[in-house]
Amino acid sequence: RKMVDRAVSFLRSYTANPKGGDHMGHIGGRVLRALAIYKYMDVYALPGAKNDAIVAAALAESKTYADDRQVLATESNCYDMSVVMIFLLEADSSKYRPQIQNLLDELMRRQSEEGAWSYLGEAEGAHGDTSQTQYVVLALWTAQKQGLIVETEKVAAACNWLLRTQSGPSTDNPNVDI
Repeated sequence: RKMVDRAVSFLRSYTANPKGGDHMGHIGGRVLRALAIYKYMDVYALPGAKNDAIVAAALAESKTYADDRQVLATESNCYDMSVVMIFLLEADSSKYRPQIQNLLDELMRRQSEEGAWSYLGEAEGAHGDTSQTQYVVLALWTAQKQGLIVETEKVAAACNWLLRTQSGPSTDNPNVDI
């Protein structure tokens, strides 16, 4: 636990690198920090997790972000939406259900015909991006665990895309373009 205490202490004291590169300039970076602190307090049964200053600020920012469908529709990546969705699901899936549904709807809208997710503006995921797809799948898994309806066909398409692209081109799978 001593190691985890030190890590959380670091997260609490950390301020964004003015040169960038640490993702604290994105909602996803700030929410990921808050999620780590929230889970730490939850795992060690420390009181007041949702009232922690960093957690509370991230919850408020996440709610505002996920309430704005125009912002979600223009978000350049799926990382931030996925991390925010996981955070809201973990913190209080009932309270934040409308925001979670907005995120889920936008993520589902962005899935390519091949089953992957990618950066906005890159032909809406024509080739797919493994790390973006993994983040979305993790958010979908968390949503399903919390009782939200996640379309099985969409998950199957993502799994099939990951299997096809991770195995690379072969005689069994000659059309993989990675």
